Amino acid sequence: MGEKRGMARMLLECSLSDKLCVVQEQQYEVIIVPTLLVGLFLILLAVILWLFIREQRSQQQRPGIREPAGLHEVQDFVGRIQFYQYLGKHKNLVQLEGCCTDRLPLYMVLEDVAQGDLLSFLWTCRRDVMTMDGLLYDLTEKQVYHIGKQVLLGLEFLQDKHLFHGDVAARNILIQSDLTAKLCGLGLAYEVHALGAISSARTIPLKWLAPERLLLRPAGIRGD
Repeated sequence: MGEKRGMARMLLECSLSDKLCVVQEQQYEVIIVPTLLVGLFLILLAVILWLFIREQRSQQQRPGIREPAGLHEVQDFVGRIQFYQYLGKHKNLVQLEGCCTDRLPLYMVLEDVAQGDLLSFLWTCRRDVMTMDGLLYDLTEKQVYHIGKQVLLGLEFLQDKHLFHGDVAARNILIQSDLTAKLCGLGLAYEVHALGAISSARTIPLKWLAPERLLLRPAGIRGD
């Protein structure tokens, strides 16, 4: 036991002045790294790791950032802009306010409708008396019929252009502060205009389907 303890002591006895250490009667060079440098290295490593994790999380939280659009997507986007231009102006359709098609990035600006979609608006009215423009507002039955009539006017406008909406639902109707109703969600109408029919990949919640559609009959103006 005495010899082993002596050997252990021998392994730890190093001369820092000449950076030599005697272990089992042999000399080894000892590299002395100051504690401060070790601390700085660990801090730098921690910062790099933190930046890496933050970048990974940032990429996960940005689902809207995609690869550049392909030719088909660009053509489809431009086609939708041209479709809004073809429709023209109507007070019960969401209006195209502006667009850019001659240089990147392509974009279109649609009309802002303050109160959002009709579905959320009706649920808000049911929960409590709501306010619009700072005034207490309580939706009456007569005003509900007034909103429905405006939706019909928008559908008639589409019918005059030999189009149909195909997905008339409260979520696709927007409401302004003066209770003006505006149809939106014209994706199916665009497909009818561009392709002559609705894509087979299109699915609509059963809750909002017309009886004819539930019977698997073709979509059309009567369904609206």
